[in-house]
Amino acid sequence: MQYRKKPVVIEAFMYGIEPRPDWFNDKVTSNDIITYAGTDMRDSSEYYCEIKTLEGVMRGNCRDYIIKGVQGEIYPCKPDIFEMTYELASTLPQQEISDEEIEKAFIDASERLSEHKEGLIDGAKWYREQLKQKL
Repeated sequence: MQYRKKPVVIEAFMYGIEPRPDWFNDKVTSNDIITYAGTDMRDSSEYYCEIKTLEGVMRGNCRDYIIKGVQGEIYPCKPDIFEMTYELASTLPQQEISDEEIEKAFIDASERLSEHKEGLIDGAKWYREQLKQKL
């Protein structure tokens, strides 16, 4: 059998690249996450964090995504895996469209289409002639 991952919305940021969100900083304060900066800021391999998870301590390197899951769990994810697994969620709330609004939009579109019917027919005839010439 095949399964599809349920669509869920998570929070994430790219460690060492994007600003650290409050939920990350709260875990640093409680020592659930320990950050390391190293001595050479040009060497990104020295910039990492260690995250305490139920599975043990996980290392998040510079440019890894740090994810806050649906149950508040925090864990790192490599960029290539992250990009294959997640996509940016819309920041706009989904709006419900009533049946009346759909019907009105359909009627409006139908009226506009009938106003341009002759032009559409002429365009279709022209396109058919172009196709005939290519054959």
